[in-house]
Amino acid sequence: MKTSKEEYFNHIHETNNYDKFRFIDGNRDVNHLHLNRLIQSMKEKYIPVPILVNEKYEIIDGQHRWSALKHLSFILYYHVVPGLRLKDVHRLNTNMRTWTAEEYLDGYCKLNYPHYIQFRAFKRTHGFGQNECMSILTHGGHPGGGLFDTFKKGAFKIHSYERATIIAEKLTAIGRYYEGYKRRNFVFAMLDMFKNPEYDHDIFLKKLSYQSRKLTDQTTIVHYKDCIMEIYNYKNSNPVKI
Repeated sequence: MKTSKEEYFNHIHETNNYDKFRFIDGNRDVNHLHLNRLIQSMKEKYIPVPILVNEKYEIIDGQHRWSALKHLSFILYYHVVPGLRLKDVHRLNTNMRTWTAEEYLDGYCKLNYPHYIQFRAFKRTHGFGQNECMSILTHGGHPGGGLFDTFKKGAFKIHSYERATIIAEKLTAIGRYYEGYKRRNFVFAMLDMFKNPEYDHDIFLKKLSYQSRKLTDQTTIVHYKDCIMEIYNYKNSNPVKI
């Protein structure tokens, strides 16, 4: 018996032909951590949840489920809703809770990614925030420059754990004089200082010891740098440009 269009669109279908579907242009990339967790979960117990596609079999909701089911060769259930487009993907994603940085970290640690295990140990030891740790462990990389996207994809690499530890200890030493030493913009400003060959941390600590009141909370990295330079160059006949 021939199925009408209305019956077809109001029915949940099943198939093993994964190649009839495709990702919609402009949708976000598959997150491999989430995919691995889905695969493991489905191996333990497969609960069929249909993916949502349009009449062109473009996946509107369920890229990760499709990828996991194809990997496992499990039956794929799908629901066709004609007329859905990229804007509907955005609408669906807007109403979903995104993963936090801590959840990504925890997930990759459970998968035994060594750089993430070291990252967690560093964070617990020194007490800096997620973004600050990313920057310290990559010698000044700023999360806003795509570093967090790399972190989410499981491709984050620590440049030198030993060097990062030295930097963390230098920042912690400032804590004797400034309680805001873990603030994000201050950490970023100091990381730029550490890159400058003209900067001497011992000199800064000495100057800071009797000018600690000058180091106050600032709203931007630039303002922090101005504050640091004022302290560093105090009573210098030839101010150093750092």
